[in-house]
Amino acid sequence: MRYLVQVSIINAFRFIKCANPDAARDTIASSHLQFRTTIVKALMKKAVAKKHVAEAPSVAGQSRLYASAHALSKMPGHKRRCFQCAVDSVKMASGRTRETTTGRHLCNIHLHGGACYSKYHENLKNGH
Repeated sequence: MRYLVQVSIINAFRFIKCANPDAARDTIASSHLQFRTTIVKALMKKAVAKKHVAEAPSVAGQSRLYASAHALSKMPGHKRRCFQCAVDSVKMASGRTRETTTGRHLCNIHLHGGACYSKYHENLKNGH
């Protein structure tokens, strides 16, 4: 594989040299070393730019598999306490925390749809 990359770089340099036979000394076609240096700098610039990706991309920016795990769906097993209702101390008339069968498979958290789901994600976004 390394051999193919080396040959490709040499062929690219020869192609540029043929395309610009009377290139000035300060162009990338003037020397093979300068050509390679330009390639390395361009690759390094791309590598540094890729590191500045957002830490928590939105669901729209993630794969379908991840997005489907992120969405609310029916959780296996019995009803469990809603995570957000428990955090907010929302109780039913009997004094027990509200229960649900829906939640996020990715985090294994039971959540009601609507307000609980929205509030949970707002708290995640704000770091609470």
